Amino acid sequence: MTDLFQPIIEKHIAIIRVSKALDDCSHTFLLYELLDTIVVIGLLTYYLIAHGSASAGAVIVNYSLSMCNILVLVFMNCYMGQCLENESNNLLGVFYDSNWNDMPLSHQKGFIICMQYARKPLTMTAGKFYKFSLEGFTSILKSSMAFVSMLRTTI
Repeated sequence: MTDLFQPIIEKHIAIIRVSKALDDCSHTFLLYELLDTIVVIGLLTYYLIAHGSASAGAVIVNYSLSMCNILVLVFMNCYMGQCLENESNNLLGVFYDSNWNDMPLSHQKGFIICMQYARKPLTMTAGKFYKFSLEGFTSILKSSMAFVSMLRTTI
């Protein structure tokens, strides 16, 4: 039983370390990208609203495709963050649903430690405070539209 249990714990710890290392090295870049994206989406939307009827069709298509490209990139980051969180939550369920009650006490203690680590889901963050998720994607869109509203009011 120890031969089966030990690799599971080692893989679980390795996944946690890799996830935290990736988050540590990318959170600053992702924060810059997040803030930049909100402003760019807002500016592109404002331009399309304010000057869309007076612009040539090629300009409208170009701006629209640029905005779609940015939205897809942001959505992919949010989707990957959501998938990471979902799989992390699923791991807790798998640990709990296993027959850990029938294991020897020493294995139960190890399993409980793994469950404790799995209780806090792994996340992908921007600046260590913004969590990428599908809910976060909607907040990005809301922030961009608030920026558009502010531009329309002040300009």
